[in-house]
Amino acid sequence: MVLAAHPNPTAPVLSHFSLEGKTALVTGGSRGIGLEVVRGLLEAGASVGFTYSSTTPDEIAALTQALSSENGGRRGLPRGQAAAHVMKARNKTRGSIIFTASVSGILVNVPQTQAAYNASKAGLIHLAKSLAVEWTDFARVNCVSPGFIATEMLDVHPKAWRDKWFSMIPGARLCLAPELKGSYVYLASDASSYMTGANLVVDGGYTLP
Repeated sequence: MVLAAHPNPTAPVLSHFSLEGKTALVTGGSRGIGLEVVRGLLEAGASVGFTYSSTTPDEIAALTQALSSENGGRRGLPRGQAAAHVMKARNKTRGSIIFTASVSGILVNVPQTQAAYNASKAGLIHLAKSLAVEWTDFARVNCVSPGFIATEMLDVHPKAWRDKWFSMIPGARLCLAPELKGSYVYLASDASSYMTGANLVVDGGYTLP
């Protein structure tokens, strides 16, 4: 098994982040973090498909039109495909698979109890590490583990919990979802050509104390 080499490592550094000519698939790409990932990949030049489950057809139509307008006619298209099988079937494919895990996969959150959720995220991180070894020939596999992100998901939790979490963030603020898209572009691009099996933590320092 051989990890694919960077096609031109001596090129100017900003070109390493370009996704021109690349095709990406984002699961859960119609809202929240997933939508910002779609935007980031489009802005970097990729053609992007995305899956969704609960967004209405009218909302999807409006979203695809907005994405097209924002990105010079390139659109994020709602669709699905078994991406790893496609990568494996194509000789010399230099794929990049990025899982969204969580800081919950590397620590125990308080004050809530959520052992099942934490275990699932820890399992996802280790799955990425394992696949990084098993799929070296055709893809790099990495994780992004966000901390507390300012999305609608936080609003369903009790205020006492949220106050506790926010008091534990050294960065003293929530992360805006668009602040994450650069991490995904980095891991999808040749800028991270020698990076596989990594877990990129983006948490404002939450996991440090």
